[in-house]
Amino acid sequence: MSSFSVFIPRVFANISEQRIANVFHQNDIGEVNKVDLVKRTNDKGEKYNMAFVHFEYLFQTTSAKNFRDDVENPQVKAKLVY
Repeated sequence: MSSFSVFIPRVFANISEQRIANVFHQNDIGEVNKVDLVKRTNDKGEKYNMAFVHFEYLFQTTSAKNFRDDVENPQVKAKLVY
């Protein structure tokens, strides 16, 4: 599977691109090609990032299939707990 990207609306400001990529790899979901972080600040002045995760490919695993199914289903809020 290729050309797959996900948007993460809120990531703690101290989380790096590499850490995000490692989480997807360690959870048998896929190989991340690039992570774009966009700095944001909420109404209380707290900093966070939005993340756009671009995959090189998804693994052929149950975890990857379940994750993709959740992301593509508008009735489900996909989550990755790490």
